[in-house]
Amino acid sequence: MTRLAALRAPVALGLLAALASPARAADLWVGPGHPHATIQSAIDAASSGDRIFVAAGSFPNFVLSKPVEIRGLGSNKTFVRDFSPAGYTRVTGIPLGTTATLAGMAFDYVEPSITTSHPLVDLADNQGTIVLQSLRINQQWLAYHIGPGLRAFYSGRVIAQDCAIRGSRGTQFGGVGDPAIVAQDTKLVLSDCELRASDFQGAKFASGAPGAPALSAAFCDLFLARLDARGGSGGVDTFTLLSFPGGPAIALSSGTLHAAGGPQNLLKGGPAPTLTPAPGAAGVALSNGASAAFAADVHIEGGTDSTGVALGPPVSLSSGATSLVDPFEQPTLAAGTEFAAIGANAALQHAGIPGALVVPLLSGGLGPLTWGVWGNGVHGFAQIDLTAMALLPAKTLDASGLATTTIPVPPSLALAGAHAWFQCAEVSSEGVWISNPTRIAIVR
Repeated sequence: MTRLAALRAPVALGLLAALASPARAADLWVGPGHPHATIQSAIDAASSGDRIFVAAGSFPNFVLSKPVEIRGLGSNKTFVRDFSPAGYTRVTGIPLGTTATLAGMAFDYVEPSITTSHPLVDLADNQGTIVLQSLRINQQWLAYHIGPGLRAFYSGRVIAQDCAIRGSRGTQFGGVGDPAIVAQDTKLVLSDCELRASDFQGAKFASGAPGAPALSAAFCDLFLARLDARGGSGGVDTFTLLSFPGGPAIALSSGTLHAAGGPQNLLKGGPAPTLTPAPGAAGVALSNGASAAFAADVHIEGGTDSTGVALGPPVSLSSGATSLVDPFEQPTLAAGTEFAAIGANAALQHAGIPGALVVPLLSGGLGPLTWGVWGNGVHGFAQIDLTAMALLPAKTLDASGLATTTIPVPPSLALAGAHAWFQCAEVSSEGVWISNPTRIAIVR
């Protein structure tokens, strides 16, 4: 394929009309006045491909081991709370070639005395894809710091879009906070997300330690776009009064990292305390053979040292790790809304090189987990299903490098429950680059 032949497909706004809902998918409803009182009850009754809609209110945690979609009314209306030392939300056993979705909900604690260490949301031993969309995962106000907001271990591919995630902080018993995300052996795609490691909390018996990273990953492939991630503050030892540096925004051991920038992106290390001398944290810490490639507009800052003035390095390398910075920006993409109603409009927000041409790519699903490289002058990773791809009308980025694409959704009830997946191709003198993926759900 030539540079542009890889992008040749019919220009087809009408492809939206062909986006099929999962065959024989059923809709299940959770909440007061609905058939199911709990999310778990609906999961138990669901079959692969079904959709579970959750009303406003607070609901107990659940275990999901089927490729279904669970969608709340928004992170300010639908809450998953009723946690216990042995109970937290888990997604496990999702089969290869299938997708499970959590969307439009908040996960947080209301019980401050829990001491068992675990995340709020745990993704483990999944071969398929898990999509996290418009979630708020908040471990902030606990007596003890007990774990990350999200843990993703041995999960084929996790795509998080428009999520805010925070690790726990021990407000009574102190200590260094926890990462927003801990990941291992997982392909992780983060776009338009906010990650916060919780800060150190002083207390009578708090021990000092370096701050937590916002994202701590090992043996992972990471793809980041439009990410705002900040490490936690360093600790002060109660007995020695020694200060420690903050945590990096990203700590990666033995994996790969590809970072695009985009609007409001920032990877920033956490601050060191000012009690005794301590160095500033790196913005990104790579170790044990990890490799990273950063687009030119990725904003990386080290954390402040104990003087509150000097910054740590943007990137630190150890044990054979490598990094490079591309000399130009790469395209990024965000959905204007989490979902679009049939008969209404969907919107995409583009960012990239001013004056470049961007071509939205629409597909009805995701491609394989291999993260295929387009090749032949087309740079980036194919996430969407290329066998069911079409081009939408091109846009030219304005002087600020921005553009919006509006997409009419056909007024067909058959579309309800479908998902439109997008990437965009940016064509400029620098070549053809492919953006991060983003998804818009089609609703009634």
